[in-house]
Amino acid sequence: VGAGNDLTVDLRSSDFDTYLVLSPPSGDDLTNDDWNGSLSQSRIEVEGAAAGTWEIGVRGYLASAEGDYEIAIERSEASGPTPPAPLASRSDLVAAFDRAMRKSVNVMHSRTVRGYRVTEHRDGIRIEGLPDTGSCVVTIAITETLYARAEQPSTDGEDRFTFRGPGIVLEDAPGRDCIVAGTWLHDVYNFPTPGDRDAALAAARNLIRGWNGSSGPAAPLGARAERGRLVAGDETLGDGRYFDRYPVEVTAGDRLIVDLRSSDFDPYLNLYPPSSEEYSNDDWNGSRSHSRIEVDVTVSGIWEIRVRGYVQSATGAYDLTIDTADAP
Repeated sequence: VGAGNDLTVDLRSSDFDTYLVLSPPSGDDLTNDDWNGSLSQSRIEVEGAAAGTWEIGVRGYLASAEGDYEIAIERSEASGPTPPAPLASRSDLVAAFDRAMRKSVNVMHSRTVRGYRVTEHRDGIRIEGLPDTGSCVVTIAITETLYARAEQPSTDGEDRFTFRGPGIVLEDAPGRDCIVAGTWLHDVYNFPTPGDRDAALAAARNLIRGWNGSSGPAAPLGARAERGRLVAGDETLGDGRYFDRYPVEVTAGDRLIVDLRSSDFDPYLNLYPPSSEEYSNDDWNGSRSHSRIEVDVTVSGIWEIRVRGYVQSATGAYDLTIDTADAP
């Protein structure tokens, strides 16, 4: 391979579960098992490869694997680093959250709030119930210590989320039934479906993350972003590995994209449809800090995502993004 060339190795077989190993002239091997969750394909893409002789190793995932395979090796001029995605503007982030919040439905005594209006206000946002009554306005300062969280399942079965953090102020409260038994009714947002709730929660987290551009690009608008941590005491698999689970509601015909990254451990991603076999990915593009699954949804319902580490003792922080798009 010439200095700075891009190198792509693609391995496929209909006889066995493929596993690909790519050894550079020096340094650690790159590996890939199931590309895009496919048991019949493995693939490694390297940008700006080091000059010298690279060795490709073809094997099966199982020790007994044997059969025919096809391998494609492509070298090309370096494409250069991928430019960073532009940060969404504050107005775009607020507009995305406003669209999502208009699907919320809260019942407060005899009055029903059918959606919320979200507008930019000083160094934060204002959230007002609809129809426009001029009451029960919440002003929220967007700070690094503010966060939004899902509450599922809640005691009354609602799909909801809340904001938590300093700088949340309830306005126009006197005589407006905005506070009941010490609870801010406009601090809890209910939605008719889990999908509507998750879309609003993702938009809220994107808003917080992208407000000052301090945390890098926000997740794609409409995506669900989760910042989690594997810790001792989490649920464990049969072999003792810690894992976190994330249910997501999808519709047949969607394309589901799940992206997992961690600088603390080698992440491993599993995706379980309501029926049929699971999808999994270990090292996306050979990276030991990145796992990703892209799959065309054939069965509507609740799919479960599981985040774990490759090694049994894996713990630490991770970032998970869940997004859907129209299938090609």
